[in-house]
Amino acid sequence: MPTDHHIHSSGAARIEAELIRRTAVLDAVTYAATHIVCAPDWRPAMPELLARLGAATKASRTFLFEMHVAPGGVGMVQSCRFVWSAPGIAPLDEAKLQNLPVPDAGQSALG
Repeated sequence: MPTDHHIHSSGAARIEAELIRRTAVLDAVTYAATHIVCAPDWRPAMPELLARLGAATKASRTFLFEMHVAPGGVGMVQSCRFVWSAPGIAPLDEAKLQNLPVPDAGQSALG
């Protein structure tokens, strides 16, 4: 049976881990503010930003999609412009992430 000390220690460890994660996310946002928002061309900084966000949130992948006019000029679509994958995660076929329909409000992009 866990002791009060054990419960307190595990709770403190959980809080510390959450604070470390939040700090990493804030560091990624700071990186974005200094390397993307103020830069004349933000594109070179995107791979590093996505890597920082992915690592901070322990995600397997992070993406940046751009909404644009569909080929043929009718309607809007979205295309993946940048993707980061965590070490050990298989790469995606980025060609399949181009010119995807934009879901209506309230509808999931994943179906």
